[in-house]
Amino acid sequence: MRLAPLAVAFLFLLNMPAEARNWAEALFPKLDHDFGTIPRGASMDCSFLVRNPYQDTKVRISGLKRTCGCTDVAIDGVVVLNEKVTYSSVHKVLEPGEEVRINVRLDTRKFVGRKSAQITVYLDQPQPASVRLTIRSFIRQDVVLNPGTIQFGAVTREHLEPRSLDIEYAGTLDWRIERVEHSNEHLDVAIEPWYRNPGQVGYKLMVSPKPTLPAGQFRDLVYIYTNDPASPRIVVHVAGQLLPELIVTPAKLRLGTVRPGQPARKYVLIRARKPFRVTEVKGCDQQFQAEYAERAQTF
Repeated sequence: MRLAPLAVAFLFLLNMPAEARNWAEALFPKLDHDFGTIPRGASMDCSFLVRNPYQDTKVRISGLKRTCGCTDVAIDGVVVLNEKVTYSSVHKVLEPGEEVRINVRLDTRKFVGRKSAQITVYLDQPQPASVRLTIRSFIRQDVVLNPGTIQFGAVTREHLEPRSLDIEYAGTLDWRIERVEHSNEHLDVAIEPWYRNPGQVGYKLMVSPKPTLPAGQFRDLVYIYTNDPASPRIVVHVAGQLLPELIVTPAKLRLGTVRPGQPARKYVLIRARKPFRVTEVKGCDQQFQAEYAERAQTF
């Protein structure tokens, strides 16, 4: 008679890890991503959606860990794992119905052939669990991008200059780029022949911002189509940030809770790299009053 409780307890302990994995994996619509065949030097991005589907239950991500130095991992747009960090505490709480994306960037500069990497997501609410995410790729050694992406960085309009990327092929095919496509109407994209020797071909990809480019972050995907049946399309990521002429801090003014009859005063800082003057403030109704200094300060 004493064996039955022991058997039940033993089976319960065996089933706990599987149950933990099941509830945790239900947070992820997908657990793996295959980049397919890509050129060496390319910087490839993908994201994994994490959504809390449980009612009246909070989910907390407690940490992230990677197995390969070829990946950078970000959550909520903040990089938490890079070439120097393999594990990081996160403490991201997801309310019921809330979601977040875990972004992964694969650096292919040091690898060729088949390459896979794992990112482990640790959770501690509603109970401890972990989920492993996997990325896969086949990195070609005969097609090389340098650099792997086109990055403009954060620049002002007067310092916004064209950027280029080298595309090189080494092999027996009469390798050619047939056309390029992209979707950002504020960027000009062009492909230029660089050199052509027996067994070696080079092109330069040029990306130039147009005067119509609005302030803020901008991105684009450039699709390069070749005559190579093994890899007919190459994807190049473009990213940058055009700083505005005027920077307003905070961008949104929150007054918080205000008692009836009590005034609430908030300050807004307006900055610029060049001298400027505020001449008028519009948009305030009878409930609000705006004042501004006649003279600006230099920081």
